[in-house]
Amino acid sequence: METSPPPQLTLRLIFSETKRVLVAQPRHFLTLSLIFLIPLSIAAAIFPIYFESLFTLFRFSVQPSVTFPTKTLLFVLAYTLFISLFSTSAIGTITNSVIETFHGQTRINLQSATKSLSTSFFRLLVTNNYAGKIVVLITFGSSFVLSLLILGAVLYGYNIDFSSPKFLLLFLAFSIVQLSVAIFLHVNWTLSSVVVVAEKISGLASLKRSWSLVKGRRLLVLNMSMCSGLPLATLWLVNFRLNWPSLELAEDEDGSDKLIILFSLTLQVLLFSTIQTSILLIALTANTVLYLYCNKAGVVLHGDKEFSGNYISLKVYDEEEGGKVSSVMSKLDN
Repeated sequence: METSPPPQLTLRLIFSETKRVLVAQPRHFLTLSLIFLIPLSIAAAIFPIYFESLFTLFRFSVQPSVTFPTKTLLFVLAYTLFISLFSTSAIGTITNSVIETFHGQTRINLQSATKSLSTSFFRLLVTNNYAGKIVVLITFGSSFVLSLLILGAVLYGYNIDFSSPKFLLLFLAFSIVQLSVAIFLHVNWTLSSVVVVAEKISGLASLKRSWSLVKGRRLLVLNMSMCSGLPLATLWLVNFRLNWPSLELAEDEDGSDKLIILFSLTLQVLLFSTIQTSILLIALTANTVLYLYCNKAGVVLHGDKEFSGNYISLKVYDEEEGGKVSSVMSKLDN
């Protein structure tokens, strides 16, 4: 059986297939979102509230408590562990479920999704650790080189005015270059988490594999990242801007007025969490769909035996949705 040529990848195609996958198993993905994505979104929503409370306490306290820094440090550590645990679990379970749905699995349950974490959780942590170390090394390395150049110029006798427009322009150009490098790495590594789950490899191998998969499609990947990144950035900015005045008002009010402000904050957190959860679910699903199409294109164009397969169209039957039938792409292993 000959493999059909891969379709032309576009944003419309990716998000169309993303919608089909989510519609095929709506209750399953809703359950995963409630377990893993909602806690993440709530944590992100309440962080500005807690941050502002700590800042206000530290700023207006006449005799700051000795245990205040310790409590803050413990909160940051607990928050980091919480985010790492739930984000890694969300990536592992949702990615695995999308792959199974895309491949025509009609019975996907929570047990199979969580069971996949036994093989992907620590691999995802290792891969993220490698990626983080590389970004940190590049950032600190380039900053160190720039500092040495400035120090050398000062020692050589040049008078550098750090508040001059020329120096500020140099610093701005340096920041833009660093940001561009970070975006370039993100685009090339965007499929690394899916590679970890689908191909059971981790670390540098998954980063290299992702790099090869997005080759020739970097503009598409960048546009996909912007489709989820810009709404999330706007949402976080609005959340930060709305929380601070509300907290200041809550401190000055008593009784029913304070309850009204707290109630409005609760609604704000719920609204923020719901929108962010939807964006994250769509982004994770679209990222996995992109990997499946990129992998198929690599098989057809390069004959990659290790990841080879034939793709056909299957129908997914969902008994819980009253017999709804949804068409998805499926892979037949050789």
